[in-house]
Amino acid sequence: MKIEVYDEGNNKYENDDDDDTEHRRDNKRRPYVCSVCGKQFVTKQQLAAHKQKSYPCDQCEQHFPSAYKLKVHKNVHTTKCQCVECGQCFKSFIALGRHRRTHNADRPFLCTVCGKRFKTKTRLIRHNRIHSGEKPFKCHLCDKAFSTSAYRKLHLVIHTEDRPYKCSLCPESFNMPSNLGRHKRYIHGNCPYYCQYCAKRFKCADYLKDHLRIHTGAKPYSCRHCSERFTRNCELRTHLLKSHNEGIWFTCPVCQKKFTSRVYFRVHKRRHEGVKPFACSECPMRFYSAMEVKHHQKVHSDFKPFCCSVCGKRFKLKTSFLRHVDSHSRDDMTENCPKCGMEFSKPHHLKRHMRVHTEDKPYQCALCNENFSTPDDLKNHSHDDRPYECPYCGKLIKEKRDLQRHINTHTGAKPYSCSHCSERFSWGGSLKSHLLRLHNEGSWFTCRLCPEKFSYSGHLKRHLLRCHECVKPYVCSECPMRFYSPYELRLHQPMHSDVLRFCCGSCGKLFRRKRAVVLHFSKCSDELGFSVV
Repeated sequence: MKIEVYDEGNNKYENDDDDDTEHRRDNKRRPYVCSVCGKQFVTKQQLAAHKQKSYPCDQCEQHFPSAYKLKVHKNVHTTKCQCVECGQCFKSFIALGRHRRTHNADRPFLCTVCGKRFKTKTRLIRHNRIHSGEKPFKCHLCDKAFSTSAYRKLHLVIHTEDRPYKCSLCPESFNMPSNLGRHKRYIHGNCPYYCQYCAKRFKCADYLKDHLRIHTGAKPYSCRHCSERFTRNCELRTHLLKSHNEGIWFTCPVCQKKFTSRVYFRVHKRRHEGVKPFACSECPMRFYSAMEVKHHQKVHSDFKPFCCSVCGKRFKLKTSFLRHVDSHSRDDMTENCPKCGMEFSKPHHLKRHMRVHTEDKPYQCALCNENFSTPDDLKNHSHDDRPYECPYCGKLIKEKRDLQRHINTHTGAKPYSCSHCSERFSWGGSLKSHLLRLHNEGSWFTCRLCPEKFSYSGHLKRHLLRCHECVKPYVCSECPMRFYSPYELRLHQPMHSDVLRFCCGSCGKLFRRKRAVVLHFSKCSDELGFSVV
C-alpha cells in the first residue's frame, strides 16, 4: 500500500505504509515530514509552525524543536547526571546508565556471524545489519536507505539549503550545530595544547597525544595474536584484518574492492554513484569527501605555510613542499641500474625499471590472463568498450575525465584559471606550467648535468635519456629495435601486427596507425568536397 506524503514545499511523493507515517499512539496519518529532523505532522500548518520554532541553548548554542528537549539537554551542563568515574555529564539517567557499561569490561552480547562481542543489545542489532545488509530507514526525498535513524537524520540535511546556525565571529553559517561548534573551535579558537619537543600547537588534546608518539616512538596498541605493536588504533585494526582475518571487511558490491575503514568505503561508493555532496564555497566545484574540499580550498588562498629551509621557497601544499625538499638531495640519493646505468632517486623506481630487463610482469588481468609490469598498465588495459561518446564528433572515449577534456576542444571552454592573472586554460597541466614559468609557484625539475629545467618529472627523465645518457632501455620483442620510452615502443609495435584498428569515416579504408588515418582523412575529405574542422 502506498501513501501520499508531502514535504514543506507541498510537493507530493509516495511512501510505504510502514515508514512511520502513522503515529504510534493515535494511528493518525501524518503526511507532512520535516526535511531537517524527520518529524511528521497531520497538517501543513503544524509543519510550518514546527519549522519556525527553535529553542537555543544559552551555553552551547545548540537548537531544539521543543522546550522540553531543551530542558532535558541542559542536564548536560549540570552535575545532575554525571558519571562518578570519568566526570562526563549526560542528559538523562538512562543515558548515564548506558554510559556506565563502558567502564565495565563485560560484553555479554555475541555476534554469531563474526564472533564480535558488544556491551548492549542495541549495538549488536546495529552491528548485525552490516552482515545482513538491512537498511530499514529510508529517506523520503531520494529513497536512499540507512542502517540507523541517526544516519538518515544527518542525510536529510543535504536536501535543505537552510543554514540557521550562524557564527557570531564571522559571516559563516552552518546546517548543523556540531559543524558550527567545530568551526569556532578550529577557526576562531586558540591552540592551547603544544608539543614540548617541537613547540607545535594543537586545538585538541587527542591530536597532541597522537603527535607526541612521533617524538617518543611509543606504540601503545599491541596485537594479541603476535608481537606487533602500533602507534594508532586504526593501524592495529588494519593489521588484525589483513594478518589474522579478525574484523569486518567493507566490500564494494560493484567492483569487489575491500576496505578496512568505513569512511574510505563510503567515499569509494560515492565515486561509483557519482554523488559529490561537498561543495566549495568559492567556486562551483564539488567533491566526494570533506578532505578533498579542504585540499582544494587552498587553491583560493594565498597562504603558504610550508617553507624550504634550503632556498626559502614557500608552498601551499605539504606534498609540493616535500617533493621540493627531495629535489635538493636527489643527487645524493641516486641508485644506478646494473644493466643500463640509468639513475633513479628512489629504490622502488629502480625496482619498477628492472622489470624492463627481466620482463617480469606480476600484474595479471583476471579476464584474459594477460600480464603487465605495472599496476597502471593493468588499469589501462580494459575489456570494456569506450562508453563515453562525444556529442559533437561522435568519438568514443574510455574515461569520463578524458571526455570532458576532449569536449573542451569543441566548446573552447577553459575551466582552469590562474589566481594571479586573468589567464585561463583548457586543462590543469597548462595551468601548472603557467604558474611555474610566470609566477614561480611550484617546483621545477632541474637537470643535474645542464641548466635545463622542466615542469614535469617525466619530461626531465626523457631529457636525461635522450641528451645525456643516450640509453634506449625499451626493446621490441619482435625485432632488435630499441626505444627511449614505452610510448615510442607502443607506437612501433603495430608494425608487426596485421590488425587494422583505424578506419577512415569517409571511404572506409583501414589503417594500422592513428597518424596515418588522420593524414588520409584530410586528403579524402578534400576529394569528396567535405570541410574538416
